[in-house]
Amino acid sequence: MNNRVFIFPGSDHVFQALFFEACKLSNVRVIENLFKKQIIEKKITRIQRVPGAWRFFRQPLLRFYDKQINFIKEVVSGDVLVFSNISIRYVSLSLLKKLKKNGVKLILYFIDSISNVNAKDAFEYTKKMDFDLVYSFDKEDAARFHYNYFYTMYSRLSESQ
Repeated sequence: MNNRVFIFPGSDHVFQALFFEACKLSNVRVIENLFKKQIIEKKITRIQRVPGAWRFFRQPLLRFYDKQINFIKEVVSGDVLVFSNISIRYVSLSLLKKLKKNGVKLILYFIDSISNVNAKDAFEYTKKMDFDLVYSFDKEDAARFHYNYFYTMYSRLSESQ
């Protein structure tokens, strides 16, 4: 049995393009909406805009919403979850640790430099748990934090344009 790959690009249109061809593979599933109810992502995004609120409420709020993640019951040992630094902020650290403990492979791709505010939550996650692979488009970040350097996202979509 092939491992299944679940990709959650979230609202990252650049990250979505990376997986244009991967979507055609039978063992790859792109999760366009992480939550059963799309309104949850909007609520989280709204809270993130309130200074200090996200830092204080983040993990309790995400643990509450973990039950609403629409594909989580399908994930089994050996499956692979791929997140960008933006999309991973919608998943609690405790859920990621539980998945990792159950044999799920976790991959994180930084589409922003670590110094960017959009990478802050993902960077904190990398300090608190071990991902199977971490990629960065930023050569300096990759060298400094011992991530895998991948200078650009590739898609055949960009070849045809």
